[in-house]
Amino acid sequence: AVVSTQSTGSNSLSLKNRSNKTQTGIRDKATVKRLNMYKTNGPKRNRDGKIIEAAEYQKAAASGERARIEPNRKWFGNTRTLTQQALQKFQAEMGKIQKNPYQVIMK
Repeated sequence: AVVSTQSTGSNSLSLKNRSNKTQTGIRDKATVKRLNMYKTNGPKRNRDGKIIEAAEYQKAAASGERARIEPNRKWFGNTRTLTQQALQKFQAEMGKIQKNPYQVIMK
């Protein structure tokens, strides 16, 4: 059996003793939480396979709580927009083509 001489709070995944920002090599809180997320085994289940206790990062929002993901500008950088008239014209032309058995629609 291997006996560790370190105390439980001195490993690199501990959130204790994080007040000193000048030390090098200390992981920040976000990094520690992310690394601990990788170590978790998932939800606890009963014999029937139903989830008894959700995993740490799997919990759903409380009833009535508004869950919101903060939008990021880079998600919408490579997009194009259409006017309503152009969209209606496209839909009308697609409807005509779909009804015609002699025309083929290719993507």
